[in-house]
Parts: sequence; C-alpha cells; structure tokens
Amino acid sequence: MATYYVDPQNLTTNASDSVGGGTSPSSPYLTLSYCFGDINVTHGIGTPAGDVIKMIGVYAPDDTECNSLTSNVVTYTSGNSVGVTIISDGATAFGTASPTSRATMSQANCTLRIINSTVAQYVTIDGFTCTGFLAGEYMFQLGQYARFQNCYCDMTAQTSNPKLFAGRNYYTVDSCYIKALRTTGSGGALLGIFTGSNTSNNFVEIDDSTTSGGALTSHLQGSNSGNSYIGNFVWLKRGAGFLSSNSTGIQVIGNTVVGDSKVYQYGTQIWINAGSYLVKNNHFENLHQVVGYLSNGTTGGAHGIQMYGNTFYNCNYTTSVDPSWTRNDPTRISIRHTARNVTLASSGVVDAANGDLRPSTARRGTNAINGTMDLSQAWIDAQANGAGGNSSVQQYKPFG
Repeated sequence: MATYYVDPQNLTTNASDSVGGGTSPSSPYLTLSYCFGDINVTHGIGTPAGDVIKMIGVYAPDDTECNSLTSNVVTYTSGNSVGVTIISDGATAFGTASPTSRATMSQANCTLRIINSTVAQYVTIDGFTCTGFLAGEYMFQLGQYARFQNCYCDMTAQTSNPKLFAGRNYYTVDSCYIKALRTTGSGGALLGIFTGSNTSNNFVEIDDSTTSGGALTSHLQGSNSGNSYIGNFVWLKRGAGFLSSNSTGIQVIGNTVVGDSKVYQYGTQIWINAGSYLVKNNHFENLHQVVGYLSNGTTGGAHGIQMYGNTFYNCNYTTSVDPSWTRNDPTRISIRHTARNVTLASSGVVDAANGDLRPSTARRGTNAINGTMDLSQAWIDAQANGAGGNSSVQQYKPFG
C-alpha cells in the first residue's frame, strides 16, 4: 500500500506527469488518469493493495481524460480485492482537508461519467465537493463494493433528471450531503439501483415539481434485493419521495423523513414484489403515505411487511395504504406485522419548515447531531466531529 498525490490545477507549482512521480506533496502528479497509469506500469499496485490517492484543487476532466481514467482504473482494480481510495486532501494545499477546505470533482468539462465501469471494484471516493452535474448522467459509475463517503453534492444547478452516483452490488453511500432539484424533464432515482447496497447517515434534500407522483417523482434511491437504508435525514419538497422499492429483503431503519406539503410525498413506494420488508425505528412527518404500493404488473405483491418502533406526525396513511394510490389490486399489499408505532401529537423534529430535522423533545433517545443548526450545517458539523447521522454507537431509539 502506498500514498500518491495529484494536483490537477498545479496549485503547488510542482505538479507534473512524470514516470515514477507523485509520491510526495512536493512532487504530485498533474492528472488522475496518469497517476493510475503510472501506478499500473511503474510503481506497481501495493502489497497489499489499497493505495490512497490524495487530491487538491478542482478536478474537471474532459472526455478524453474521463476515458483514460476509466481504462486505467479498470486495469488497477482487475483482480484487486483491496481496492483504492481517492480522497480529498484540501481545496488549495495538501494536508488542509476539512469541511470548509475540500477538493472538487466536476463534470463541467465533460459529457461522460468521470469513471464509468461496472468492473472497477473496491473503489472509494471520499470527501469531495461534487459539482457540474449532467442531466441524466451519473458522476461516477463503479463496480461492486464501491464506496462514496463524506461528499458534498449540491445538485440544484442541474434541474432536469438529476443523477449522482452508482455502484454495482454491495456498494455504499455514507455520510454525504445530497441536495437535488428537478423542475423539468425526467425524475427518478438519484442513486443507482443494485443488490445489497447500503445508504446510511446521509443528509438529503430533494425538491421535485412533479404533480403526478409514482415513477416520475424524484427520489433518493430505488432498491433491489437486500438493500438497507439506515440513519438518513431526508427533507422532501413538493412532489419528492424517499425510496422506490421493487424487491425483497429491504431494511429501512432509523431514518428521519420529513415532507413539506404531503403532495405525492411518500416514505417508500413498493413496485411489483417486496417480501421481507422491514420498516423500523424511523420518524415520518408531513407525508401523504409512509408505505405504498404502485405497480403496473399483474402478478406478485408486497407481502410480509413489518413496521414497528416508528413515529408518525401529520401523515395521511401510516400503517395502511391509500387505495387510490394502489394500482391493479389493493389486496396485493399487506402490512403483516405492526407494533410499537406511535402517532405524535406534535412535530417530531425541531423545525420541519426550515429543514432542521434533529429530533425534538416530542421524541426520546439520543442522536449524534448536537447544537442548533440547519440541515446543511448539520452535515458540516457531523463531518467535523466524525459522526454522520445516527452513529452505530448512538442509534436513535424513539422509545428511550
């Protein structure tokens, strides 16, 4: 394992793409694709593998650089089960990384995904400000066991079909700030849909102007089998939703999901088939429906759903579904087990109207977010203190 340095804007004035270079902050590489290529050919993948590539400044590749980067990353990760971490090390200088000093990943100069390979496995993207998003195009498409963490993603400049990250099976999105706006064009999931993924401890704000609901609604993620959603704080505006699910073994645990209007806003919308579906220890507020069923199919159904330990406030449908939102046959969804769910007499968060989604005194239990702050500041505070959302040590428990 080794550490390499990349300075795409030559902020150090010493950056260059030279054979055998990039091994210190005083002699960084200039381009990320060359870095990977030189590791492959000259340095060799570390033993064990798991190299760390530290970046500063703004990385805004053109299409040629994106294609070269993808090719070299695929070569690096081929047969490599330890992987590589690409991490922000500061906005202007190496060693200055903080919530207010972060390197940037940008699609402003390309028409492609920055890395586009479903076979690039065990790649971690850590700590970047992400910007310059393209309509309908992920910033990164990676393979199995990819990890996106601690990234700040304000996507509101892209108002049509916002897309963010995707990985193949068992990928993770953790402790990111995600803000999306859709006023025109297609909606859909911001994050890619694959088996066994985990989305946890994120702060999410989605604003969608749709008035039709269902598949056209922008939502955080769709799910395949074995996905988990744990400890996320989600603020929905206008027609936005949280999850759209189409398979079995889904776990939705310890999330706070708050809407602003209840118009087509939902916690999770189930499509076609969803057995062994667990909704536990969440708080849902200002939603039309917590769990719904919406399918164009004629077979299957959402059976065996378990809902317990949740709190609700100002939701039209909590442990039942709206028949008018259930296509084909309302009997094809059944919430089989409900226990210890509580409808609160007042809001369960500090300030729903302004996105302060910390638990209010109406709910008991501990939470990793402290102080008085809005949603975006809560994300910054969480990163500075090393805790994202509901940490594993301080898991939110609505009943003490």
